[in-house]
Amino acid sequence: MQADAHAERYVRLGLQLGRHADDIVDTYFGPPELAAAVDAAAPVEPAQLSASARALLAELDDGWLRDQVAGLGAHAGVLAGESRPYADAVEACYQLRPKRTDEAVFAGVHERLEELLPGAGTLHERYDALRRSAFVPAGRIEQVAAEAIAAARTCTGELIDLPDGEAVDLEIVHDVPWLGYCRYVGGLRSRISINADLPLSVIDLIRLVIHETYRSENGDWLTPAEVRIEGEGAARKAFSIATGRPVEIGPVEKMSKSRKNVVDPDDIIAHYGADTARLFIVSDSPPDRDIIWTEAGVAGAGRQVQRISRLIDQIVERGCAKTDPAPVFGAEASLLRRTAHKTLNNVSQNLEGLRYNVAVAQIYELTHALSAALERSGDGLDWAIRETAELLVQMIGPMLPHLAEDCWERLGYNTLISDQPWPRPEAALLVDDVITIAVQVNGKRRDELTVARTASKDEIEAAALGLEPVVRALAGRPVKKVIVVPQRIVNVVG
Repeated sequence: MQADAHAERYVRLGLQLGRHADDIVDTYFGPPELAAAVDAAAPVEPAQLSASARALLAELDDGWLRDQVAGLGAHAGVLAGESRPYADAVEACYQLRPKRTDEAVFAGVHERLEELLPGAGTLHERYDALRRSAFVPAGRIEQVAAEAIAAARTCTGELIDLPDGEAVDLEIVHDVPWLGYCRYVGGLRSRISINADLPLSVIDLIRLVIHETYRSENGDWLTPAEVRIEGEGAARKAFSIATGRPVEIGPVEKMSKSRKNVVDPDDIIAHYGADTARLFIVSDSPPDRDIIWTEAGVAGAGRQVQRISRLIDQIVERGCAKTDPAPVFGAEASLLRRTAHKTLNNVSQNLEGLRYNVAVAQIYELTHALSAALERSGDGLDWAIRETAELLVQMIGPMLPHLAEDCWERLGYNTLISDQPWPRPEAALLVDDVITIAVQVNGKRRDELTVARTASKDEIEAAALGLEPVVRALAGRPVKKVIVVPQRIVNVVG
């Protein structure tokens, strides 16, 4: 059972390191008891975790587990301030050694970025200010990104092999360049890491926009505007608008003039508006993946824009207002306020993490909750609806600036929403009054239990033993013990 012991030590190491770095553990499917034990214990310092990783590596043969432990050990070493040369850290984590480690090659990129982003503050702060500016000159951000990438490609030509015409993602990193490098070796396209005076941060992300290709019967390429699509799924067929003849639907490829699978943004903007085009781009996929451009996707984004607009109109017509002081909130109002502030908290985190598609999905969920609230009544509900509407409009501002300004005005404000500070969620509304925990019998999940967050172990144990699936699973056997991990899980042993 040595392999099981090694695996448990690896999982424990990852959980302990996760207490120092939030991005280590994404989703945990291991034993709840192990996670609870790590949470209950005092944090282990990164230096000790690095030593533990080295000790475990000495016992492991080459393979997947050894690679994972090497990665955790390298990360712990960086957090502990250990001297780890750039190339050694990369090789320890990814079994790949950069051809060149002289970071002086990035000096030319720094000089060019200083020219493109004059002013005070770090390069990241200056670039971020440019992106957030409401009155940035057209094409300015694209110019900075394009020229910075061109400089990076020139200066790093001897560091990594860049295929001609390959898209490049540019990152600025600080004292952990191997983290930026791992994204290069792990991605489908090249990423260049530039060492600078700031923490690891994405300065620009370039995604390829891809689309189906179409060819006529004589082999000529056709643009999407020249093709009519009929049917859905496997029954989907394409025809030439000009001749009515069948058209071959080819693979999804990078948009290019040679294959004519390009879409004129002016047509999209003229038909749907700029906000719809922007919403589709950010909601389609994460910023590090390519965008599959589809007419159905654009139309869906357009419907969401219209839905939000109608929702604000309904709230204004209902006359919802926020009074001072706030009223006593009933169950419906409390639920809506809790949903709104949780959404604001999640959207804020996802925007900061460049997870725009996740933020958009959470905003969609909030619009559904707000729409449902308009069909109900209750103490303080109109106040909660108005508050939620204002938060919603502020949250869509970064992605739907035109709609947000229009809705803000319809809500009665004579200011620009872009001038308003980003809202902050109320901490008390981020914590649920009740929680749902899983109930197991002899290690097998049988049911789940909804209890008050403040419920005692005795109350949770009594409620779990009263569940019909638990009684049925015990089949009359006496209960030997009940293990209650607060706010996590209940395991009945019988």
